[in-house]
Amino acid sequence: MRRFYVPKSRWKGERARLSPDQCRHLTRVLRMGPGDSIAVFDGEREYEARIVGAGKSRRWQDKGGAWCEITKKPAAGARHASPLQITLAPAILKAKRMDMVIEKAAELGASRIAPFVSSRCVVKVGTAKLSHWRKIAESAASQSGRVKVPEICQPASFDEILRIEADLKVMLLQEDSKKGLDQIISRWRDARALSRRDLKPGPTTVMLVVGPEGGFSEDEVQKAKGRGFLTWGLGAAVLRAETASIAGLAILTHALIASFD
Repeated sequence: MRRFYVPKSRWKGERARLSPDQCRHLTRVLRMGPGDSIAVFDGEREYEARIVGAGKSRRWQDKGGAWCEITKKPAAGARHASPLQITLAPAILKAKRMDMVIEKAAELGASRIAPFVSSRCVVKVGTAKLSHWRKIAESAASQSGRVKVPEICQPASFDEILRIEADLKVMLLQEDSKKGLDQIISRWRDARALSRRDLKPGPTTVMLVVGPEGGFSEDEVQKAKGRGFLTWGLGAAVLRAETASIAGLAILTHALIASFD
């Protein structure tokens, strides 16, 4: 069933309004219209719905969008629920390469994407680009079956990124290509064991920082270590920055979830 993200601001009772862009995709690409069934999700829950108006129908039209009525309410968070809240912080890359990082991070289950500018970044970002990234994240969440769309943060400085709090903080470093996940998983399991002993909730928040094509400066590495970051490498191969972000996020997420008992 085709899925569409509709934030709560576009709901009226048991009806949800698709955006003009979603409406165009619905009618011109998917060739769907009134009476057809779709799935809509609002960031917390997913619902089955029936289209009741689309395109130029004045009765249902609202700013060019399409209305749908809820027909069934699945259980909250039933799809792709994860015990992790993982933030991917990638250094800002050029154009399509950054688009790929946003898209794949959303598919892989990142709860937040926090782009940043490091000393070796060569790209600047405006508000239009931020809106573009958020649309990519919404589309990727719809395609991959996620109920929550990852938050796309305003681009920040490297120092601001280091101040984000997390139970586990990891920095990818090419220089540490021989460092595996053992230290990271051990730290994670120790924290979980300590929380069980003290009858407290276990750690759930993770931060993964990935640098630009030229890597991090030595000063940036030392700052990160001073803020409690563990360093980790992905092997001897020299990876493009977008590949490192995607591979690092996938491997780290899988390893941490597998460690839950």
